[in-house]
Amino acid sequence: MRPSGAAGTHRGFFWICVFWFSIASCFSANDLVNLQTTEGTYAKCGDNVILTCNASSPQPWNLNIKKFVWQFGNTTMCQFGADQDDDQFRCESTNTTFNRTIFLTLYNVMPTNEGNYLCKLYSTSGSWNGGSQLRAEECLESTEASSNENYAECSFDGVYPSGEVHWFQGDTNVTEEAYTHKEKDESERFNIRSVMNLKNNGLGEPYNCSLWIPSLGRYIATEEVSSGGCSVRLQWIWLVVSLMMSFIV
Repeated sequence: MRPSGAAGTHRGFFWICVFWFSIASCFSANDLVNLQTTEGTYAKCGDNVILTCNASSPQPWNLNIKKFVWQFGNTTMCQFGADQDDDQFRCESTNTTFNRTIFLTLYNVMPTNEGNYLCKLYSTSGSWNGGSQLRAEECLESTEASSNENYAECSFDGVYPSGEVHWFQGDTNVTEEAYTHKEKDESERFNIRSVMNLKNNGLGEPYNCSLWIPSLGRYIATEEVSSGGCSVRLQWIWLVVSLMMSFIV
């Protein structure tokens, strides 16, 4: 026997209600939590950086958290409720009526710490993800300049991103006459050595060696280097004069 029109209408209405209730349940589950993370962060080498992941709820917190973590690559660095502190990073977590928060503090940031940090929250009602991009920039640990009668040398250590050494004598760019060598250290920074042969450039104006960072589009350090030969000659002249004066006396 075919169902009556009224029964069919009621059954159709029932399934429509189930359908819309299911959709409403999905949306309400996703709306239970608003996950916010620290935006893209830039840091100089050696700085400490704090990455924050905050899960907030419009109503008093009643979610059963299965997992709430900061991850870097395949490594879980920070977990909610499991605070820790060592020489590389610190993990802290807090909870209030409407919020659950984890703080990841990175000590002495280096290029090896660069990348995308993911915050993940899993609960019995759903899952949420966020991320924070960390970049190291304008890193320079030390500079040094020296010269003798034949050569001038500039050294830039702990450089990141990679850079170039430009040489100037007065307003003249003489970079092509220099030899430059760079190598990476264990923290992915660059140590750069640049040597200028003074024999081909006379002994007049002093030299400037400047560290240019292409990705930044500017110089971040400059050293002045004397041409060396003049000072050496003056030392010899002073020595000869001193000897002559000693004989006269």
